[in-house]
Amino acid sequence: MTAEVWGQEQFEEPLQSETETESPVLTDEKEADVPVLKAPLVMATKLCVEAESLKKRGKHDEAIQIYTEALEKLPDHYPAIIGRAGTKFLKLDFQGALADYDAGITMMVSLREKYETQAKIKKVFGDVTGEKIELDYASEIKPALADGYYQRGNIKQFMDDLAGACDDIKKAKELGHNQTDFAMKEICAE
Repeated sequence: MTAEVWGQEQFEEPLQSETETESPVLTDEKEADVPVLKAPLVMATKLCVEAESLKKRGKHDEAIQIYTEALEKLPDHYPAIIGRAGTKFLKLDFQGALADYDAGITMMVSLREKYETQAKIKKVFGDVTGEKIELDYASEIKPALADGYYQRGNIKQFMDDLAGACDDIKKAKELGHNQTDFAMKEICAE
């Protein structure tokens, strides 16, 4: 539901599934109508959308702050850490961007392995539906992981680590990233 207030931007109220069913204990009666978000994933995702908007408008410091807030809500939210890394890159903070890409890639590799392992376990127990769900989760991570390797390769190139850059670009290509051909020619040329 959209609420229109003259002179202010429109905002959307959260869906009932995103809010607590019970009202929180509040001291001010006006605050009693405010829904409280219960899912850290929902909150972190909303913060990432806000941060991405700030990044596109060139407000990099504010975007980094919002991405960091998203990570405080959900520490293993890889879109937030990858988004923050990209924003740091735009600010030419190569060391900070590299550290975030390293952390994001490590996080995504770990999550992907976890889902693949859970899929194997469910297969052993004959849970075909559960196996498919776990494999779908693992597949959802693949494009972000490929992009993480690609972007980290670009950073390493800027930092004159051509061997590391080439390794990351090759890994991105293995994972199906579609922009690696030019980078392979430029970075991996021997």
